[in-house]
Amino acid sequence: MCVLQFLINHALEIAAAAAAFFALRISIISNRKTISLQIINELYNEYRSVEMFNAIKELWRFYTEDCKEDEKILIENYIERCKKERKNDKQENTLNFMRRRVSIYYQIVASYYNNKLLPRRLWKKIRTTIDLNIIVSLLKPLEWKAVSQVNYYKPGLIGEKPPSQVKLMMRMYEKLSMPFFKRLFKSLKCFIKKRI
Repeated sequence: MCVLQFLINHALEIAAAAAAFFALRISIISNRKTISLQIINELYNEYRSVEMFNAIKELWRFYTEDCKEDEKILIENYIERCKKERKNDKQENTLNFMRRRVSIYYQIVASYYNNKLLPRRLWKKIRTTIDLNIIVSLLKPLEWKAVSQVNYYKPGLIGEKPPSQVKLMMRMYEKLSMPFFKRLFKSLKCFIKKRI
């Protein structure tokens, strides 16, 4: 009886608190959507830029024509070309600069995606998994094996494991390129392995 009377006496306060909670929830959801749309807009504008277009075009041309789509040749040719281009005054025209531009773009995309600021469905609307193939074909081998040999500030460091930025990009690539059930099966498999 006492609880019922309390509810009746404070019904407006309870309703106001509930309304405030739902308004806050809606505000958080709409803010998250707004942030996601702003991120997509920024990423889209960067991807459409002339510099990014030229960088991606040159990297793919280098990979397909100069390296015949072979990873070993890619690494050797990249190191050789970067050593020649070090003397170049216009660094923005060098292959290393172009690789850095594309790599940083995809690192930012991966960071947004892995922090759930870039929803999968929005990414799928503006990009395809073909756009992500640059991560596996070019960026992963170059970032992991070649960059350390031509690096201006830390020359000669080659690790057994890929750098964290490569892991971040590969995690995004795997999540976006795999179908849902395949991802689910893979995560269950990993969970079972950890338990055993």
